[in-house]
Amino acid sequence: MGASDKRSYEFGSFRLDAGEYVLLRDGQVIPMSPKVFETLLVLVENSGHVVGKEELYKQVWQEAFVEETNLTKNISILRKILSEGDAERSFIETVPKRGYRFVVPVRKSGSEYSEQGSKSFSAGGPPASTAEIAAAPTASSAAHLISEIKRHQRRVTFVLAALVLIVIAVVAYYLYSTRTGKAIDSVAVLPFVNSSGDANTEYLSDGISETLINSLTQLQELRVVARHTAFRYKGKEIDPQVVGQELKVRAVLMGRVRQLGDTLNIQVDLVDVTTGAQLWGADYERKISDVLAVKQEMAREVTENLRLRLSGEEQKQLVKRDTTNAEAYQLYLKGRFSWNKYTEEGFRKSIEYFKQAVEKDPAYALAYSGLADSYSLLGELSVAPPKESFPQARAYAEKALVLDETLGDAHLSLGIVELLYEWDWPGAEKELRRAKELDPNNPQVLHFYGHYLQSVGRVEEAINETKRGVELDPTNLVLNAELGWAYYCARHYDQAIAQDRKTLELDPNFVYSSWVIAQSYEQTARYQESVAELKRARTIDANWPYIIAELGSAYAASGERSEAERILQQLKERAAREYIDAILIAYIHVGLGQKDQAFAWLEKAYQERSGLMPWLKGEPKWDPLRGDARFGDLLRRIGIAH
Repeated sequence: MGASDKRSYEFGSFRLDAGEYVLLRDGQVIPMSPKVFETLLVLVENSGHVVGKEELYKQVWQEAFVEETNLTKNISILRKILSEGDAERSFIETVPKRGYRFVVPVRKSGSEYSEQGSKSFSAGGPPASTAEIAAAPTASSAAHLISEIKRHQRRVTFVLAALVLIVIAVVAYYLYSTRTGKAIDSVAVLPFVNSSGDANTEYLSDGISETLINSLTQLQELRVVARHTAFRYKGKEIDPQVVGQELKVRAVLMGRVRQLGDTLNIQVDLVDVTTGAQLWGADYERKISDVLAVKQEMAREVTENLRLRLSGEEQKQLVKRDTTNAEAYQLYLKGRFSWNKYTEEGFRKSIEYFKQAVEKDPAYALAYSGLADSYSLLGELSVAPPKESFPQARAYAEKALVLDETLGDAHLSLGIVELLYEWDWPGAEKELRRAKELDPNNPQVLHFYGHYLQSVGRVEEAINETKRGVELDPTNLVLNAELGWAYYCARHYDQAIAQDRKTLELDPNFVYSSWVIAQSYEQTARYQESVAELKRARTIDANWPYIIAELGSAYAASGERSEAERILQQLKERAAREYIDAILIAYIHVGLGQKDQAFAWLEKAYQERSGLMPWLKGEPKWDPLRGDARFGDLLRRIGIAH
């Protein structure tokens, strides 16, 4: 292919000029290596037809043997280049077991080079074509033709030589840094983009991202940005270097997922935040039934390109197959997608998907752990009676551990049951410590271990543990609010207020933080501020019992007894129709100075196994009752020393 080659093709916003060996987008030259250009040229010239892999090897490399990765890498690069010019269109289709097809309409055009493209290639202006010069009638034209051709050839030779030197330098630097550089010790896996345009396949792009995060989190030497923080970038334009600086990581992993029938295309790029250079990239074209194997392959490739040295146990964990059933894995991803909505409806929907997953694969430990998580949250958030939800959570967590004792999530789920329902403090500590050993970078493990420490009165340790969780997942609303709760239980009221004000800056509608702030105001006799905060919260969620009960408590503490009694009556009427945690009603009786009634409702909470009972020892609300023998007896019965 030389300067006399007149082939030129147009498709979308692109023009491919075989004579000038260049691809243009809207008149601008797109740099690419010769082999990538030749791969594109072969596909474009055969637009609409399948080009077999062997044919591509023959036309592009002209060698007897070429590794298949060379071709797949070229295809991946081309897809990325073309999608940047037209993200809504797929240019190259993979035909399984055959080859590739260029699927966008192509129009042949003349060999004339556009003025803008020529200027970008050579500062000396567009070279005269051979045909134009040959047509001139003068005798001097031949000499002029030879001079122009030689001048043009010198320019091309100079440009190609410069490009070769640049490529050699980049490759040499990459190989040197890969072999001799230090390991990259921090990474953010951003939510993969769903390129299918179908909301029903969103669970795949989210699920692949989340399971990659979970796999990498198990590596001791690697700090992985937690899911909640990484997913705040979902749906946004991403500059990996800016994101890396914001999250304080050395590398960012980004990807795109497209499902076409039963075929899945996943494109991934690992970017060095310091330089903006690509550390690694890949294009996976597989059957959807192979999605789990692809996730494992990606995790292995990422760790290799981060230059991490894994222990034998970490290598096993990284490639461990939780199920060999493709349908079960997809149902699990759908379950996690629903669970992450963090609503009652989402938890109940996740239970349906997790149950379907274990029907497909009865040995699927991770799906049983998902069931335990769902039932635990229904009980913890007082959405369902504890006696209905927590025993089921325990059964599923134990089933998961029978199948896989090394599953940190299952130990966490069992630890939550021991803590909030069984009030088995040594058992809770054992399970939560085991979860920390298996999954040391999981912020939720630190969250609940902090709760355990609060419950047994080790409040300063609880603050430090919860802080670590926030450091791992700085935009997680629940963790940020729980740090405020830890300050509150330690009676650091101003810090509690400041912390939950910061949480409300992340999301002004997160009413749990308003609950903690209002309690702290009440304990410092700032009753008007407490009531104002609660009234604002009720404009967001008018029916959450925690907010209503705290409003009654604040009114009672401020001396507005009639308002407190009105709210108290409303809650009691609701408790006759639906589950309302009895401790919330006891709050208002304490504020009204009605100790006998407060103890009656605390006894009811004890009988119902309220998830708020573990905080009796340290929660400031109960200070007016601590001198009463009945309070000491209650602490003794739940296993906490007075």
